[in-house]
Amino acid sequence: MEAFAKAREGFLTTFLDLKNGIPSDDDTFNRVFSAIDNLELERCFIKWVSYLVDLTNGEIIPIYSKTIRGAKSNDVKSSSIW
Repeated sequence: MEAFAKAREGFLTTFLDLKNGIPSDDDTFNRVFSAIDNLELERCFIKWVSYLVDLTNGEIIPIYSKTIRGAKSNDVKSSSIW
């Protein structure tokens, strides 16, 4: 998380006051994540995903930048990741 924040510090400073720079202690990130309202995050996530569904006309898209390509077990192509 620290490496991610350092790589995007310029962007993050557009909406965060980082007068002491990027926090480097895991406890600091734990306090930040603990302060997030879970229900509000869920509401925002659902709204965002609903927007994506409308935008893509319901086409399934990966949201974590990974796809399954040619998954095989014993040279038999599988249609399932499980």
